[in-house]
Amino acid sequence: MLSHKRLQTVSTNQYGPSKSAEAIANNQDLLAEILVRLPVKSFIRFKSVSKGWYSFISDPKLCRRLQPDTVAGLILSKTLTKYEFLPLGDKPFDAPFKSLTFDDNPGGLKILQSCNGFLCCTCIYAYSNKHDYYIYNPTTKQYFTLPQLPTEDTITVYGVGLAFDPTKSPHYKVIFVREADHVQADFADDHDELNDERSYQIADDHDELSDETSYQIAGDHDELSDESSYQIADDHDELSDESSYQIADDHDDLNDKRSYQIEVYSSQTGSWAVSGSPFVASIDTDDFKDGVFCNGAIHWRFRLYFNVDEEKLGEMPPIPMPPILKRSQYPIYFGESRNHLHLVQNYGPRKTQFNIYEMESDYSSWFVKYHIDVEAISSSFPRMIRNHFGPSGLPSYEFSILSVVREADDQESYLVLHIPGMAIHYSLKFGIFSKICDFAPDNHDDPSLLFLKYGPWDASQFMPTLSSVCKCSII
Repeated sequence: MLSHKRLQTVSTNQYGPSKSAEAIANNQDLLAEILVRLPVKSFIRFKSVSKGWYSFISDPKLCRRLQPDTVAGLILSKTLTKYEFLPLGDKPFDAPFKSLTFDDNPGGLKILQSCNGFLCCTCIYAYSNKHDYYIYNPTTKQYFTLPQLPTEDTITVYGVGLAFDPTKSPHYKVIFVREADHVQADFADDHDELNDERSYQIADDHDELSDETSYQIAGDHDELSDESSYQIADDHDELSDESSYQIADDHDDLNDKRSYQIEVYSSQTGSWAVSGSPFVASIDTDDFKDGVFCNGAIHWRFRLYFNVDEEKLGEMPPIPMPPILKRSQYPIYFGESRNHLHLVQNYGPRKTQFNIYEMESDYSSWFVKYHIDVEAISSSFPRMIRNHFGPSGLPSYEFSILSVVREADDQESYLVLHIPGMAIHYSLKFGIFSKICDFAPDNHDDPSLLFLKYGPWDASQFMPTLSSVCKCSII
């Protein structure tokens, strides 16, 4: 039930407001039922009618009812300051922006994460360790500058995650993973899931991995040599307590552990707070840069997750590896849709063959949700095939997965694929595909030389929302 504060009605003729208009204005619940059926842009305009309308439309309860459950489009990062918008769904939506700059930061901003209509952005100053972090609502054009950590100028921040679920609360939290204060930390004293004997060795710093153990994130599977494969355990039961994750070829090479500390900013309190004790992990520090919020937790590249409400750190089960593959490959996609956490992994000799895995709600395992082969797309769009062939003699394909989009009716769920020069809609249920749009070449591009402009890390989901970022500025 919304607050029953009388709204001022606006006269449309010399005789004043009609009785029906006044009756609707005085019935908040009836008015809400009408307004939620209008486009979001109309709501923004109605805020300027009067103070009463502004207060009514800004009501968090009404904003939650307006929260869409479908992705309106993808914001694609071209450069630090330029973005391209890829509309999705039946209802067309204009690009929220083509460049991302704020008055106090005109140099351009980088999107770190999208979360239910909000964007977490940052700008890095040249020749300085200083970062500015913002929470931005591209629908209302409101942004909020996060207060700096007291130690931010001297302590390295490895990752920033945004946790926002407007269906549960109008408030959000921001999670920083930073360098610990040079304290020798034991992993998981305060975390029930992980005991002291489990040293949690996920992966060494990428810089210290030798050429023989380097991984190729998005290359063709045929191009992965035996020397550069990742030997990932087939069964979680095979992982002993002393080595909970063994992803690198030579476990003995992983001896450099880093100490991390998590800090949490709450929009409700307007302040930062240290969460738990420092923890030790042998993990590539870049893995903390791509946080995914799902079901109340921030997940970092299918390895660690942090339950935001309980402030507990846990580990995800091992990356699934079909036995048909002799050499493993780094997963080609990791993301969330409708509270489903997804991981995409190749299962066959061709890059076009992959499984879409979903995480069990109890984090017990990954299971195959969709078994996909998109090779048929190359028949209609031959630009998907590269000019050369792999070592096995099979065609080599060029594409990237921009997003896995789940719909309320799972038969309507789909993939957004990028092949050279265009975006493709691919039905997960029926395997039907169609072109969404062509990507215009940049001014310096040769139109005859088509290539991939975007990978999954360049795509941010856009969902229009009227939720407030609190204490905000407007651009």
